[in-house]
Amino acid sequence: MRGDSIAADTARLRQVSSTLHRFHHLPQVTIAAIDGACAGAGLSLAAAADFRIASDRAVFNTAFVNAALSGDLGGIWLITKLLGGAKARELFLTPGKLTAQAALDLGLVTTVTGTASLHADTLDLAHRLASSAPLAVRAMKQNLLQASTTSLSDYLLAEVDRMVQCFHSGDAHEAADAFLNKRVPSFTGR
Repeated sequence: MRGDSIAADTARLRQVSSTLHRFHHLPQVTIAAIDGACAGAGLSLAAAADFRIASDRAVFNTAFVNAALSGDLGGIWLITKLLGGAKARELFLTPGKLTAQAALDLGLVTTVTGTASLHADTLDLAHRLASSAPLAVRAMKQNLLQASTTSLSDYLLAEVDRMVQCFHSGDAHEAADAFLNKRVPSFTGR
């Protein structure tokens, strides 16, 4: 960034920020697999994912204040939503390294696994999610995103619409039939 104009740097960072926003709001469930250092903007990107799986050698750090920077890519917003304001203030105003276990204990990551099994464990979660009813998963993700940004009354209106649409889907009928017939459902996304 250094050497470019303030206007050019602002335009570039806003473009990258909009990409992060689109990533966070993807209808698909996203998984960040973290194996090593995860700091600054990388931590922001990981926080934008729905799940964060860390290897036992992963290390986390907000790092911005140490670099005389205020933060970017929505990391403060995302981590405040994940951990609450008090913990976000502590992490961003007094940065330091967190082990994967400490990140798990805080709720920053979903799970910690061995380095050798990180890829397989991430794929297992992806397959588990992919075998779920796609319409229900997308609607659930929208519920989760909207829950932190909308009033309860507005949320309930949207939640009801999504629930009724899912209830009337072929996937819901398939789930009920599979349950009654003691078989694994085969979802089509319809």
